[in-house]
Amino acid sequence: MKCILAFDKFKGSLTSEQASACAARAIREVFERIQDPEIVILPTADGGEGTVEAFLSACGGTRVECNVTPPQETPDSGCTVPAQFAFLEDGRCVMEMAGASGLALVPEDRRNPMHTSTYGTGEMIRAALELGISKILLGLGGSATNDGGCGMAAALGAKFYAYDGTPILCPTGADLIRIGTVDLSGMDKRLEACEITACCDVDNPLCGEHGAAVVYGPQKGAREEDIPTLDAGLYNLAEILYRDYDIDIRTIPGAGAAGGMGGGVIAFLGGKLQSGIDAVLDAADMDRHLANADLILTGEGRVDGQTVRGKVVSGVLRRAESEQVPVYVFGGAVEREAMALYEQGASAIFSICPGPVALEDALYHAESYLFDAVYAAMKVYYDGYFAIAQKFCKPGLREKFVAGLLQIKDRLAKELDDSE
Repeated sequence: MKCILAFDKFKGSLTSEQASACAARAIREVFERIQDPEIVILPTADGGEGTVEAFLSACGGTRVECNVTPPQETPDSGCTVPAQFAFLEDGRCVMEMAGASGLALVPEDRRNPMHTSTYGTGEMIRAALELGISKILLGLGGSATNDGGCGMAAALGAKFYAYDGTPILCPTGADLIRIGTVDLSGMDKRLEACEITACCDVDNPLCGEHGAAVVYGPQKGAREEDIPTLDAGLYNLAEILYRDYDIDIRTIPGAGAAGGMGGGVIAFLGGKLQSGIDAVLDAADMDRHLANADLILTGEGRVDGQTVRGKVVSGVLRRAESEQVPVYVFGGAVEREAMALYEQGASAIFSICPGPVALEDALYHAESYLFDAVYAAMKVYYDGYFAIAQKFCKPGLREKFVAGLLQIKDRLAKELDDSE
């Protein structure tokens, strides 16, 4: 049996690598008496935390560290945090917005996208430019911001002015509604020779009921009364960019990613958007590994409506569909909206929690819960073969019969692959 493990992180409890290693142990325990299964562990991420690690694992490379302004501070505060990005062996640079402007960098009592900025991400991009980088993959996800990328642009030379002409040196979410003029003439000229691709995990538009502020603002600490201001600010920014530069980001799918940073990458950096999970799966050579695969296991901490809109799980389902490989999905929490994953090709969806549990307990026991859930799912998979054995074999020979079935299947799969 060949099984591909392509897990996203279980946020707050397990990394992608830890989740895959846990699942691998469960699979081997089920099959150890009859066959040593072939298990392929693929590094996965969708543009958020773990993207740099996934690319390093898939492609090889080195890490680079720089100091940047955290999202809740201004550049004149003198406060900095270390941020890492990676040089890949193929010459590309990979960085995560989460590492410079991420929610995890902001103390809980200061989390509110009205008062945070992507300035640090701009500083990280500038650090890469200073090293002569000509290709940048920027992971969008896990951000603390809703500034449409204005802070990033300011760090790279853009100037923003309020309606009364007052400079806005480091725009935050609350400032966007005040912007009257955007001057891009001072943008770092090295950007013109740099190809920038944003790895985007969602397809949300910039504004409106499915936009950045309405959907993701509350997760970043925005109060209910802040949402209209944040949404109107992004709309104001988009109108100015269209009016003065003929750049229209108002309806582009993914422009609302990371508080409007998807639109900011297009407007300010001349970049493009790409599915984050597709970029990672391409780097990990997923299509090659799919050949002769019997099963794929994937999952994340919360499987919900956002999962359906372009995160790791839905990306894995798209790839598996082409080879008609069954996919089992596991989640720490599974919400009703996740049932739409069946329409995308999921074979089964499992909640790993054994019953109603407190969040703290779920996080603490995530590894054992995932092990038990995968073990149970693989027992069902195994018993499908065993049911055949029950019809034809005496009890003492059934496991040998199952092992024989699996060997025949694997041999036929290899012969078919060779013939192609």
